Amino acid sequence: MKFLHKSWSTRLATLAALALWSAACGDGTKDSPAKAADVAADTDTAADLAVGDAEDQDQTGSDTAADADSAAGSDVDASADGDTGTPCTGQTGCACTDNKSCESGLCGYAGDGKQVCLASCAKDNLCPSGFACLAIGEGKGCVEQKALDCLPCKDDASCGAKGACVSAGSSGSFCGATCSSAGDCAEGYDCVEGSSTSGTKGKYCKIKDPAGCGCSPLASLAKATTNCKNGGCSGERSCGEKGLSLCSAASPTDESCDGKDNDCNGQTDDGGLCDDKNPCTSDVCGAALGCR
Repeated sequence: MKFLHKSWSTRLATLAALALWSAACGDGTKDSPAKAADVAADTDTAADLAVGDAEDQDQTGSDTAADADSAAGSDVDASADGDTGTPCTGQTGCACTDNKSCESGLCGYAGDGKQVCLASCAKDNLCPSGFACLAIGEGKGCVEQKALDCLPCKDDASCGAKGACVSAGSSGSFCGATCSSAGDCAEGYDCVEGSSTSGTKGKYCKIKDPAGCGCSPLASLAKATTNCKNGGCSGERSCGEKGLSLCSAASPTDESCDGKDNDCNGQTDDGGLCDDKNPCTSDVCGAALGCR
């Protein structure tokens, strides 16, 4: 605005000089000096008014700029408050570190592997679409369907409405989502023919890794288990701190009279175990009591 003052002052000074020159040299009459004085006075008044207007404009512009800055500051403050938001704590889907962090008392895992609070399904075993009710410690929580991939299981109920407990042979059974092509499966999985523990045949997502399924953080938290076999003998595998355990099944041995199915053929103490070729004995196996 200082530039505006200087510009107006220069122009008015020029106009005043021209007016004086015109009055002095205009018509040559006696009252020309008086007229020149009047013109000069009028010119000075106009100059004063112009300068005053310029100062008013300068002050108005400053006030407007100050108001604009103040408004902008208010907007920034309001935006900052909005960006802060209210932190998500304790509710379903909020990040957690332990069960105490959640209103439901269940801190589990989402499909992306992050720890989140789970909704409880202990009362009715019901969960929203896309979730399955999974036993976790002493409670039950609704877990995302995709978080169940490769979870060791014993029945289809553990794998959600869109999955099944698919047999992987003697090594156990693991959750697999139903599919029609590989595009329906997560990265690292393929869509293959299989059979569930309930006997249902279909196409399921199966891990491509030749080592098969292990224990995800969710599986370890849930201490997921599956049935397995060693020869004809049955056992279990479970998830723990060290991952998926070996099959607990014993190795088959020759049958003996001890009340056990030693060869794992589904029969106990079979095969004429007590025939000692002595006609004076009954050749009866008394289980834990031995032959009689």
